[in-house]
Amino acid sequence: MAVAASRCWTPVDTGNSGSVLACVNVSALPIGRYWVTTEVSRWTEFLGSPKIPRMDDELPVADLVRRLATGSQLECIESAKELARRKDRRVLSEVISVLQRGESGHSREMAAWLLGELRPGTELTLDALHATIIDPNTTESLRGQAMESLGNQVSHLKGGDVYERAADVLIPLLQHPSVEVLYNAVFALGTMRCRRARPELVRLAAHDRRTYRGLETIGENAQFAIECIDYEPHGR
Repeated sequence: MAVAASRCWTPVDTGNSGSVLACVNVSALPIGRYWVTTEVSRWTEFLGSPKIPRMDDELPVADLVRRLATGSQLECIESAKELARRKDRRVLSEVISVLQRGESGHSREMAAWLLGELRPGTELTLDALHATIIDPNTTESLRGQAMESLGNQVSHLKGGDVYERAADVLIPLLQHPSVEVLYNAVFALGTMRCRRARPELVRLAAHDRRTYRGLETIGENAQFAIECIDYEPHGR
């Protein structure tokens, strides 16, 4: 994932629908990084950093997509935020194209994040995220963001072929040697409340003391995921 954050699972009030168990992330990075919650998505700027110029609410979607694909890092971030705010799923195919062929690492990572926000996605959305996760030539940061977005895309499902396909690609990554990959696999499976992942998460919670980007440990992240699964397990 393209963000280093401290996370905790906590009930979040959703108004008339009651509350859901969501993961709250607290950013610890300077401007140009960002944080995202699962189920209730937010963005913030690091205190003391220069403010990012906001996109014009009337800016055409085509311009937003162009800035996502070719803009500076700050333009890319703000374009993705605005596209997420508008919830216009008609741009899915173009965002997938940015993920696959973006001109910069930050544009591809933000495209991956945006695909997790434009829910429900299409079959092509899920295929693009799967392909990014399993591509050995993809950076670990981009793979991590794709994992988070895949978890977001299927988190509303309680089972079924689409859900289990995501679980099948993520669960083996719980044995990956990279902290970056492992941390994001744990987080995505917690977002999914994946019942099948629980035994491996218990092992990680008990034994893995490696720290992710100077913040929480893999074990702490795994414990948060276990609590989410126990709250409402999904999958077989």
